[in-house]
Amino acid sequence: MAWNVLEGSDFIYGQLMMILSELGEKAALIARRRRELNMLWHQYSNTLVQAITQTKTPLHLSINCSTDNSVSFRLFSQFLIAVRPDANFNDHRLYYSLETHENPSVTRLGEARLGDDGLLNGAINIGQKEAVLGHFLHQVRPVYDLLYQAVERGEPLQITAFEQMFHQSGSA
Repeated sequence: MAWNVLEGSDFIYGQLMMILSELGEKAALIARRRRELNMLWHQYSNTLVQAITQTKTPLHLSINCSTDNSVSFRLFSQFLIAVRPDANFNDHRLYYSLETHENPSVTRLGEARLGDDGLLNGAINIGQKEAVLGHFLHQVRPVYDLLYQAVERGEPLQITAFEQMFHQSGSA
């Protein structure tokens, strides 16, 4: 009888070791991929900051210190343009957004996918400053366009103009 109990505990111990080994391998892969994605995000954000600060064209963007996991810039000291990775686990999406002092609610400007291969949207190498800057400028160009139109017309601009513009372009 004692022999069967010992034999059963060896079986349980063997099963436990197999499960531990399997889960350990899975946990190691998950941790490695999370580290890699985090490194890619930091590489992208560093490249973007360098590209913006080193451009000779004055874009009137200043780096904004933020406590969350985003990179953001002040535009004309009035607007905040932010790039944030999605908060969901293992989500590769980046969101470009606009906020103002009067209305801190976010107006989404666009989104991109940061691939495991270091490519943004499968085409833009996140290590190439010019390509990263070009992609960012494409996302924020409508903001500059609306600001320019308001200044040209001598009219005030409300955040609702951005919301309407991006709602229309998102539903088209």
